[in-house]
Amino acid sequence: MISVSGQVYKDTNGTLLQTLELNSVAPTSNCKSGFCGACRIKLLKGDVEYIDEPIGFKNEGEILPCVCKPKGDIEVEVTF
Repeated sequence: MISVSGQVYKDTNGTLLQTLELNSVAPTSNCKSGFCGACRIKLLKGDVEYIDEPIGFKNEGEILPCVCKPKGDIEVEVTF
């Protein structure tokens, strides 16, 4: 399960960004390939695995949802 601002969503088995988009809670994104870093969000709880290693900039505690999938239940903070 994916938790965003207290709301829980079911993982769609796509990228985390795809799941967030399907539920209308996705951050702004550009390349969707891990290059630009525009979609970075905070990972508050849990862990993710990267499909492709991201090149885009991210701070400590942030993830790029365009190129990762949740490993179990996660909680993220999305800013629009």
